[in-house]
This record gives sequence, C-alpha cells and structure tokens, in this order.
Amino acid sequence: GKRATRNRDAHELDAIELSQGSTIITFQGARRSNTEDDPLLYRALHQLDHLFKNADTPDRAAATLAQYDPKVANAYLRLMKFLKTRKTGFSYTWATPRSTRPSHQALLLEKVEALAKEMESVLDKAYGDEGTDDVILEGTLKMADEPNKRWRLKDSELGIIKEGTVEKDGPSLSSLVIDGKYRFECQEGKTQAGSRSRKRSTLYLQSITLLDDSVD
Repeated sequence: GKRATRNRDAHELDAIELSQGSTIITFQGARRSNTEDDPLLYRALHQLDHLFKNADTPDRAAATLAQYDPKVANAYLRLMKFLKTRKTGFSYTWATPRSTRPSHQALLLEKVEALAKEMESVLDKAYGDEGTDDVILEGTLKMADEPNKRWRLKDSELGIIKEGTVEKDGPSLSSLVIDGKYRFECQEGKTQAGSRSRKRSTLYLQSITLLDDSVD
C-alpha cells in the first residue's frame, strides 16, 4: 500500500518480514510540513520513547495516547499488536543531527502483552465507535463469500490471514478469484460484540485493486 501511504498525512508504521525470524519495522513521518521547531518524525519518536520508558506502568504509558491524533495513536497500537502476535520484544536506536547522544529504548517480551492491552483499552474509551483507521492490505485472497459479504486475505507482508466484511454499498466480491492477488483498501472500525457489549475491530472493505491475475 505504498501508493496509498504517500497520500496520507499521518505517521505510518510498516512491518516487513524479510525471512523467517527477520523483520524490518519502518516508521515514516507525515508528509505535511509543520511550523513548530521539531520535525513531526522527531516528536513521534519521542512519543514512542515515552511508551517504552513507562512500560513498567502500562496504565501511565498508555494514558497519553488519548492526547494524540487517533491515527497516530492507532499506529503505536498496531506496533504493539504486531509484537504481541509475533511474541517478541523490540529495541531501537535513533538520533538527529542535533543529538548529543542517540536515544536507545527496549521493550522486553514480558511487558508487551500488558502494554498492548492497556493501550487498546485507552483508545476504546477515548474514541469509542469513532475510533476508525484506514488500512491497506495486499495479499492472496483465501475466501470471498458474496451472499454474506465476508472475505479473507493472506497478508503478503505479515503472512497472516486478515478477514472482514464489506462497507455498505461497497464493492462486490463475486468476481474475485481465490488465490488471486489483490489490494484491499479498508476502514477499521469498532463494533459491539457479545452480551457484554465488548468492542472488537472489524475491517470494512471499501475498494479492490487486482495486483496480479496469476495464482499461487
């Protein structure tokens, strides 16, 4: 989804698996310039530092998320969900030309789950049903159920199955080919689920692009 990414004005997090056990995570700042002294990417990395530094007290770390733009906060949450899914910790180092010394932060695996859970809870309370986010998926189609408006796509970057439904008045699934390669542009939203009205994320398909008409 690089073409779509370039048209957005928000921080972007991408996780790219090079081979088994080898993953690159990229963090890209907004395209739009700002009038403040510090570049947007510089401030975004400071925010990420704050989350990691306060991982011992996840409620304190996550509490600041409500102060961020929803797309920025959701970018950090996607990183935590990625680490949780992969059952791995994370360390990084960054610096600017003005830095006297680099900032190095690390998050141990045993702290990932608690922080991810707290961050998701904070965002649910802060944004509720309005906490939506644009999601671009590219991968191999594994299921297309037009009558029930359900689909499954194997993400080519993460190697995991994503599933969802179709936005109201959205595209038809009837012409899609199983094992064909597609780009799905979706919106992730919150829906109520179960007798306790717990919220869960749902991917709503908005548009489809055929990437390759070959099959695996």
